Parts: sequence; structure tokens; C-alpha cells
Amino acid sequence: MKTIKNKIILVISITCVLSLLLSSGVSYFIFHNFVIGESENKISAQSDKYAGIINGWIDGQGKILNEITDGVQQMGFSDDKKILEYLTAKTKSNPYSLAVYMGFKDKKYLDGSGWVPDNNFDCTQRIWYKGAAEKKD
Repeated sequence: MKTIKNKIILVISITCVLSLLLSSGVSYFIFHNFVIGESENKISAQSDKYAGIINGWIDGQGKILNEITDGVQQMGFSDDKKILEYLTAKTKSNPYSLAVYMGFKDKKYLDGSGWVPDNNFDCTQRIWYKGAAEKKD
């Protein structure tokens, strides 16, 4: 009788342990997939939010750049002192700008931060100048 009782207890115990392990494994995978899905959703929402903020900032800076371009064009390109004063004022008024500067075909360079390049400086070889020259807008 003891041996049958022990066998029944052993079979029931093994069945319970296996059921618990299987249940735990299934619960783990369900929970894992849920957590990963929720995390991805939250990260996506956060990235969309910050992308909107960054796009707004870039749009604002683009408007400032267009304003500066219009201002310089209205002044004409003949008075370097007047243009430099304007660039200096725009540099100081924009907290996100280290310098507002311009380069010309004749390698003349005006920088609103007050930086004066040496005689070897060639603004026409800079990436920003080449990109602007290619765009021609």
C-alpha cells in the first residue's frame, strides 16, 4: 500500500511541478511580449513628440535665416560695414547661434561673431559655401 501511495504522490507531484513550470513559462513569454510592445509604443510616442519639437525649432531657425537673407539683400552687397553690423546684431539676438556669417565669390568673408580669418582663409572651399552655391536659391 505504501508503494502505491508513494507512486501516486510522486506522479501528482511531478504533474503539479510540470504544470507550474509550463504555466510560468507561458506567463513569462506573454508578459515579455506585452512589456516589449508597450515599451516600443512609448518609445515611438516619445520620438514622435521630440521629432515635432525639433522640427519646430528647425523651422524657426529657417525662418530666421530667411529673414537674414532678405535683410542683407535689401541692404545690397556693397557696404561691408553695414552688413557686418547687421550680422553682428543677428548673432547677438539669436541665442542658438554662435555666429551668423557670409562668404562671397571673391573670397570675402563677414562673420557676425567678430572672428576675422587670416589671409589664407578661402570661404569658397568650405562645405557650407559649396552647398549654398550648388543650391542657387
